[in-house]
Amino acid sequence: MHLLGAIEEDLAFGHAAGDLETLAGRNRALDESIFVVDSSIRLTDDELDPLTKQKFVKHVSDCSCCHEFLEQYRTTIALIREAEDIEPPKELVEKTLIFLESQRLQ
Repeated sequence: MHLLGAIEEDLAFGHAAGDLETLAGRNRALDESIFVVDSSIRLTDDELDPLTKQKFVKHVSDCSCCHEFLEQYRTTIALIREAEDIEPPKELVEKTLIFLESQRLQ
């Protein structure tokens, strides 16, 4: 079963009914991907409530795609933490800030 299907069957999986109504109107695959990314980040940062954590970990253990993503995410975070600090190019910072500001205004 896909993750969003499991969510729809069990609202206790970290989403309120209003969140599901919002999800219903968008691309299901994109919604599932966003949810997996968000849950992976929150799991890695130890920010999931116990029930959501239990259900997400179970899903990841049964879903090879989500398992692979979570492992890649954890590896990336570990590599970033090991890397030395470098200053990003000024142009990259400026373009990123402009992009983020444009997204905030939408």
